[in-house]
Amino acid sequence: ARHLHFFAAMAEAASPELRGPSMVDWLDRLDAEIENLGAALEWGLESESETAIRMGAALLDYWVARQPSPDNEARLVAAVGAARRMVAGPPEATVDQRALAARLLGKAALKWSLSGRADAAAAWAGEALDLAMSVDRPDALIPAMLSKATTTIFTGARDGIHGRLDDVVRLATRTGDDFSIAFAASGIAISMNAGDAAAIERLLSVGVAAAQRSGNPHVIALTSLSRGTLLARSGQYEEARILLHEAVERFAEVGDERLAEAARSELAHLVRRSGALDEALALYRVSIGGWVRSGNRGAVAHQLESIAFALVARGAVDRAARLLGAASALRETVNSPMTAVEQDEHDEWLGRLRGAAGAASLEDAMATGRRLSMTEAVALAISSPEPGS
Repeated sequence: ARHLHFFAAMAEAASPELRGPSMVDWLDRLDAEIENLGAALEWGLESESETAIRMGAALLDYWVARQPSPDNEARLVAAVGAARRMVAGPPEATVDQRALAARLLGKAALKWSLSGRADAAAAWAGEALDLAMSVDRPDALIPAMLSKATTTIFTGARDGIHGRLDDVVRLATRTGDDFSIAFAASGIAISMNAGDAAAIERLLSVGVAAAQRSGNPHVIALTSLSRGTLLARSGQYEEARILLHEAVERFAEVGDERLAEAARSELAHLVRRSGALDEALALYRVSIGGWVRSGNRGAVAHQLESIAFALVARGAVDRAARLLGAASALRETVNSPMTAVEQDEHDEWLGRLRGAAGAASLEDAMATGRRLSMTEAVALAISSPEPGS
């Protein structure tokens, strides 16, 4: 019990610090104690569940920048189950207990969404929002609304995202939560239609200012990623390249390999769209390996698609079609639909491929690709093709 209380207190003390300028120092402290933290969380789930739920909610601020081990993922899932039981009663849950459950479910849904598992996260986000609305407290509403918007983006939906993230920004502004303002404003901007240029610029300004006020290296890197991504989409490649390189470096400094890989992937997209196909394919070979190691199979599918687009541009239509078929099957297997932005680009390149290959040939090649395992598809993607293959 003393071990649990000591490490639960450490996790709760770390939580606000992880959202400010001291993030890296606190990440290092928690990295050094991760075995003790995991053991304490597991023991708490068996003996003092409410303490363990509070601890799990606090530790999720750490795991936003880290990849939990399988054991710690299992503990977080168990904490979600404990939180659900706590609010289901009997006895009837208190306001504090409902707010705590909303925080845990919202933060867990956000983490799962960012790790390529938005299908599982969507139910948690919905429950978090229902609980948060019932208590009407910012500490519950902000993570619940942020997770609901994020799961919506990653399940491919197009409606309601901006309103939800706008609500986060407004509420976080009232409470002085600069970390959440930066996170949400970046999310709104990157998910908006390119035609909303003025609105995007306003939101990015809000996010960048909030990130600078927070001093938090993670959201500062996130705003660099968002700005670089949006500039690249509008063809402003030189400035975008600088920002995306900066994002890769900042995320690496924090030790967030997942978002460093996301920034590297966006850099590869920029290079591909600028016409430097060999350089783009070289970058994709690195980034797809990172996504395989992290276990994010939805991101692997996106890399397969992006490599296919480069191959279409180079005239390797059969190979591109096989990769698109493999990516489609992989997305179905893990229930990871494209985001709205990804879907638009995919449809454009599929149209080009259909014109180059012919309908019957395209369908045959995609069917062949659908039968590939992920390992086989990745091997096909990263190998050096013969001309025209």
